Amino acid sequence: MNKIRMIKLKGYLPQIIMLCIFAMFGLIMFVVSNHDPEQPVEWESVDFTEDINGLYVHGTLYGIYDSYAEETADGSVTAYEYIIDANEECFMGLRVKKKDFEPIENLLQVSIDYMNGEIDADIFAESKIEVYGTIKKMPEQSWEYYKIAVDWDSMTEEQQAIHLPYYLVLNEGGEDTSGAAGFGLIFMIFSLMGMAIFVGIALFTKDESIEKYIKNSGQPELARERVEVFLQTATDLHGSKYDDEFIFGALKGKITFGKFEDIVWTYINRTRIRIWFIPINMYVVKIVFKDGSTQDIGVTFAAQAGDIITIIQQKCPFAIVGYSDDLLKLSKRNFKEFLNLKYNAKAYSE
Repeated sequence: MNKIRMIKLKGYLPQIIMLCIFAMFGLIMFVVSNHDPEQPVEWESVDFTEDINGLYVHGTLYGIYDSYAEETADGSVTAYEYIIDANEECFMGLRVKKKDFEPIENLLQVSIDYMNGEIDADIFAESKIEVYGTIKKMPEQSWEYYKIAVDWDSMTEEQQAIHLPYYLVLNEGGEDTSGAAGFGLIFMIFSLMGMAIFVGIALFTKDESIEKYIKNSGQPELARERVEVFLQTATDLHGSKYDDEFIFGALKGKITFGKFEDIVWTYINRTRIRIWFIPINMYVVKIVFKDGSTQDIGVTFAAQAGDIITIIQQKCPFAIVGYSDDLLKLSKRNFKEFLNLKYNAKAYSE
């Protein structure tokens, strides 16, 4: 890879870096999300003597004894906690978020009616609910509320032992992440394609300004060698290069190259470009050559653009420096007349 292609590639570096970050993000999303939905353990088969924290389960909720805690935010209830059967011998908690309140509250009311003898067993049995959720260790505060609700201090050790410090978090766990994995994969592929496009443009497209100089030189081999030597030995200035004869730079991967003696007008243009929808301020040094072509060198700060203008003034003291609408109109209307202007005449202050 020659020096010219390397510097041109550097012009696309912000886009390539951003696409690389996007590709890594997509890869991470794909790796993290690319697994089958978690299969639940049947509630009836859970051994509560083992470590069950984080266990995703499926089962049937036959009844609810009471609520013992509620969670609020901004003055409204966001979650309730209830006492339920863990199995035929033990009790535990149930945590329900606001979106799942209604069926649980209905089952609680049916359970209370049944315990008060207001409905028979058949009606109560028909009210059971199929549930999915994750068993978790109760936070300390929830456990304290639970113990208050069951009158913990009045119990014997045997009675306390059947109350487990866990609750079932209803409808938590078992999410299907295949959609996120697919999105991550697509995101990564398109990012890599974008990177390939930018790299391809930088490495496999012709550098028109350099090729033009080589072609017009009359001695293409010597001219190409001269360009290579220039790129290896020239002075660096804010991403551009110069020596006593040439100036070189780039804007968004497009190469600027020419002789100082051919420059007739230069000025600074502040503009805004977008890199993947992100607006970035940029200062562009506009360079007009005696053949009428205009080339650009892009920098980030006004002071950097000023430094490049200063070098052009030093190396090409007869060039017009500064922008005005009149100069622009004249250059477009009659470029030959524009060339006859007294060089080194300041246009308007920038």
